[in-house]
Formats: sequence, C-alpha cells, structure tokens
Amino acid sequence: MCDEDENELRKISAESVNSHQAVPDADKELATIAFQEFEMGNYEQCLSSLNKLLSKRQQDTKVFHNICVTEYYISGCKKTEIFNKNLIEICKQAHIDIQDIEVLEDVDNCVILYNQAVVLYHLHQYNSAISILDKIFQYIEPLDEVLAKNIGFLFLELCLCVYQPKKTLCLIAYMESGLSTGSKNSGRQNQKEKDNQKEDNSDNCVSETLKRRLQLCKARCYAMIKTSKACKREIKNLMSSGSVVQNIPAFFLKSQLEYQRGNYRKALKLLNSVTLPEDFSKYFRETGDCLRAIFFNNIGCIHFYMGKPHLGKFYMDKAIQAFDSEIKPVTDNTESKLNSRPLHLMSISTRYQLVYNLGMMYLQAQKFKEAFSCFIEVVQAYSSNPRLWLRIAECCIHNHKPDNTDQFIECKHKSFVKALVGAGPHRKLILNSASDKLVSEDSKLNDASNIETPSLHFAMICLKNALFLLPENHSLNNTGETLSDMQNPSEETDVNGSEENNTLSTLPSNFIQGAEILSLRNSILIASSYVALCLGDVLLAHEYAKTLLSQPRISGAHKFLAHLYAGESLLLMDRITEAVEHLNFQYTSDIELAFPASSSENSLKHQMRFDSKLTEKNDDGSRPVGNIPNWFPNTISSAKFISQYNLAVAYALREEWSKALECLLQMNPSGSVPSQALSLLIYVQCHQGIIDDTKTHLKRCISSGSV
Repeated sequence: MCDEDENELRKISAESVNSHQAVPDADKELATIAFQEFEMGNYEQCLSSLNKLLSKRQQDTKVFHNICVTEYYISGCKKTEIFNKNLIEICKQAHIDIQDIEVLEDVDNCVILYNQAVVLYHLHQYNSAISILDKIFQYIEPLDEVLAKNIGFLFLELCLCVYQPKKTLCLIAYMESGLSTGSKNSGRQNQKEKDNQKEDNSDNCVSETLKRRLQLCKARCYAMIKTSKACKREIKNLMSSGSVVQNIPAFFLKSQLEYQRGNYRKALKLLNSVTLPEDFSKYFRETGDCLRAIFFNNIGCIHFYMGKPHLGKFYMDKAIQAFDSEIKPVTDNTESKLNSRPLHLMSISTRYQLVYNLGMMYLQAQKFKEAFSCFIEVVQAYSSNPRLWLRIAECCIHNHKPDNTDQFIECKHKSFVKALVGAGPHRKLILNSASDKLVSEDSKLNDASNIETPSLHFAMICLKNALFLLPENHSLNNTGETLSDMQNPSEETDVNGSEENNTLSTLPSNFIQGAEILSLRNSILIASSYVALCLGDVLLAHEYAKTLLSQPRISGAHKFLAHLYAGESLLLMDRITEAVEHLNFQYTSDIELAFPASSSENSLKHQMRFDSKLTEKNDDGSRPVGNIPNWFPNTISSAKFISQYNLAVAYALREEWSKALECLLQMNPSGSVPSQALSLLIYVQCHQGIIDDTKTHLKRCISSGSV
C-alpha cells in the first residue's frame, strides 16, 4: 500500500499545478521540482521544495498534505500515529467531516480520505475504512485513473477482509466493465497521455497485471463461498501466466481449495511444490507477507485436520518463530506500537492468528492448560470474538474433567466395591460412594482465588461474555456492507435475507455466517448449562438448557444433552414430574453433532464433510478432527442407557420402584454403562426384595470373585 501512497503524492502534486488556472508559474515550477525529486526518491529535497511552496501558499491544504506524505516517507512510513493526526488536521482545514461525509467541495480531497483509509486498513480497522471508501466511491468517475484503481483495489481487499465475497464480485465486475472506460473519459489527463495509454490490445481496458490481481480476488471470493469449480478455473488462469514467484498466492490458494475439499495429501503436495524466493526478508519488507510463516501455518492446519495435532503444533511453532525472526529487525521497540514499524508491515494480527492456531493444536492434543495460555494471549487483542471466549471456556471445562472414561470403561469398575468384610454366609460388600469424590471436587470449585485460571468459575465468565457478544436477533451483517449504488440489488444477493447473508466477526479467525452462528450459539448454551450444573446453580442450568431447546435448529447431540441437563436441574429442584418429561423424551435416536441443514442451505456441505467422518480413521491410524474417542456416550445404545438410568433415578426419587427397575433392566448388560447405574440397580432390587438377582448382577460386574 505504500507504493499506492507514492502514486497519491505524485498525482496530487501534478493536480495542484494543472487543475487551477490561477497558480503562478513560479509555484508550478516548484511543484514540478518537488514531484521529480519524489519520483527519484530524494525525499529531503522534495520536502525542501514543498516547504518553499507552502510559504507562498499557506492556505493550500493540498501542499500541506503532500508535505505530510513526504515526511511520512522520510520516516520510512513508521510514524503512523503522527501521519494519522496530520491527516485529521488536514481534513479539518478542508472542512471535511470524516464521520459525516455527504458532499465534497473539492473532488481532489478524495486523495486525503483515501490515504486515511489506507492507514485504517493496515491498522485492521476495516469497517471504518469501508465507511470512508463508501462515501468517496460516488466520486470515482472523475478521479485520476491510477487513484481510481487504487481505491477500487483497496475496496476489494476490505470487502474480503470483512467476509463480503458476493459484494466483492459485484465490485470486480464494476471495475472490469466500467472503471477503465470512465477513467479514459476523464478530463484529468491531457490528450498526449491518453494516446500513450492506447496499446494494440484495445479490447482489454485493464492491463494484464491488473487482470491478474482481479483474478486473484475472484478466486479468493469463490473460495470463501466454496464455489470450487469457479475457484479452480480462476486459479488455473492465474498459474498459466507469470513466474512462480508472481503466482505464489495462486499456489497457496489452490492448496487451500484442496484443503477445503478434504484432499489433505494433495494440499500438502501443492504446498511443497511452491518455489519460494531465496531472500525471504526482502520479500517480507516489500510485500509485508512472511512466506515462511504462511507456509508452516498452512502445513500445520492441514495436519490438524488430519487428526495430527502434535505434528501441527510442531509446524505452528516454526511459523511463529519465522514470523518473529522477520518482524524483529524492522521493529523499533523504543517507539510506540503505531510508530515501531513501517505501515505495510503493521501485521498486528498475524502473530495472534498463529497463536490462536497453536491454541487449537493444544486443545485438540488435550493439553488444555497450554491451550488456555494461548487463548488468553489472543483474547487481550480480540476481546469481541465470542468463539474465542467459548474456546477458553472449553479449556476450563476439559481441565476440570479431561474425559469420563472412568465412569464407562469396564476395567475401571474395580472401584465399584470398596471392601469385603466377614466370611461365609455373613460375608458383606462395602460399596464405594461418590460423595467423597464430590466433596473433593466441590472444594476445588470453590477455590477461585485466581480468576484467570482454567477453572469452572472462569469458564462461566467466558461463556457469559460469549453470549453477550452474540446478538439476540440474527441480523448480524454488521460489517458495513454498503457499496454505494454500483450494483443491482437483485444480483448476487439473497433477497429473502436468509441466514447465509448474516456474518459475524470472529477475528483473528475467519468470519462465520448463517448456520455457523446458530451452531455457535447452541454450543455456548449447552456448555453454559453444564458449567452451571457443576457449580451448583441449577436455576441457571435449567434456563440455559430451556433456551437451547427453544432454538430453531439444534443438532441431535445438543438436544440430547439439553434434555439431560434440564432433567437433572429439575430433579435437584425437586420438580420431579417436569424432570420425567425431559428424561422420558424420545430423542436418543440421534446424537450426531452435525448441524441440521435447512432446505435453502448449501454452505453446510463443507461442514457435513467433517461430521460424516466422525467415526472414521485415516490410513495411518490417526483420527480426523471432530472425533473425540474419550467421551461417552458415543453410540446410540449407550445414550439410551444413560436416558434409562436418569429416568430410573427420577422414578426412584418418587419411590416408584417397579418403574425404576423396569428402566434399569432395559439396559444392555454388555453395553458400556456408568458404575452408578449398577449401584442404583442394586439399591432398587434390594428395595424390591430381589436378592438373588442382585447377587447375579454383582457376580457379573465384579471380577474379583463371587459374592
């Protein structure tokens, strides 16, 4: 973007000479000299000429603007904070209200606003930059051709950054069809300059370089909306022209396309076929892209989705090291953050993106404390991301209870019997009680002295933050989607206002939309209900479960858990009749995590690709993402056992022993069921006086000998 700023200074200097007939010849000469010095990179001499010009034209905001840009280049584009303040002051002098730009008295002032939008873009304030460009886009026709194209490409990049692929495609079509024609008719260039621009390929209004840039933007749009055929076509056109170095983004994008389609080995092969430039540092200083960090990050993400989080973590560590090694030499630690690096290297989100991905690797590898530390670092910069708060809560929940195999695995039923006393006919069993364990867990739960620790108390805070950041209504398209009147609203848009048009910012990761937002809300609600139950807040747990059950779309697993949590909370509130209604609900035919697709929804095919592989394994034995083998119930039969057990508890509390026994006897003896169910079965059978059956169950479940 700094190159575009250079174009800005060159054009505004020329315009200050040619666009006003009353400018004296001496001032024109000074402006021409300043322009030539700037073109040669002699910024000190350029600044000297501009200062002389300013002494003669003290009220000319264009001259003052050129001085600010030149001083910014002298600083190596590092003094961003000062430059931004100067731009604001220039806007005041030119009577431009950035917050309310309705009419510009001088179209030439668009360059000031454009420069400010460039700064906001590099500071990742995308919505503010879009707001500025949306206002000046209506003046794009009479602008200089280079400036108009720069505005268009900046607008394209901003729309992609805020996940507006359909709007971006409209803007690309506008630039391809109308921008060059409008610029050729502009009166801002003399006839000689126009004649020099006419080449043999007069049918093409945009140069080959600009065409490739537009093709790359198109491919990125198609990748966002998961239109693989169109994306593949654009990538093929990109890779058929130019050198390998010029098409590095195309190689990365093609690898991403295969990654989205689940062809992980092919994606790895494409990444390894990329010929990276020998001088990484030079490429980084020129473009702001750390290729090594991008390369290692992409490989790490692919291994993550192949179910190899440890290998993914290895590459993610290398990505962070590569980025730190490149950014450190160009960072001045003695200055403030805004003045420590050149503008185009102001990659304040890159490290957070890498750390976030590293946290996901740790989470999948079941290293919950390490994942917690990564997410806590990221949330300090992106505190408005609801999904990030959910990830932190998940770390706390898993740290509290990494798995529940001890309740289901047969080999861990040894603790079912605490001791044997007596001998012969007077031999007795002393069964273990869960109350001792609950007391020890409660003591840990009540210890919340350090708030930023992976505890359930902190998990509840995180989940409340996540819910607060999710709007109640689903009109979530708050990304500033306004592109003036350049496209027909009926084209490339969904007039029905379906879920796919709703987007939510979850930086530093990608935006989420439509069903992903609904699924995120459901995940937050079910986690909140679980944490509230663990903390003993049964009223809140019931409220969260009830809210989840009222959602328009809910997965089978979430519905199963919501009924269980609602029933358990009602039992603890002694509302047994209501609890039985939840526990007796016939919902155990589906415990899939797959989110139900609507009739008009096509974007969930990507999600369903993962959900359909939850029980599969890769060729090398690794598990794909989403498969959590250490959590039960993981089958329909075991889920039914849990339902029958909970229902039996409710009947036992009402002293309906026959119904409780009926529920317990429906459990498959060969299935994996919690040891608590066996304790309840013995308790109910003793109440019923069925001693022989009780002995039979004990003999079958206890491997230490006969009773």
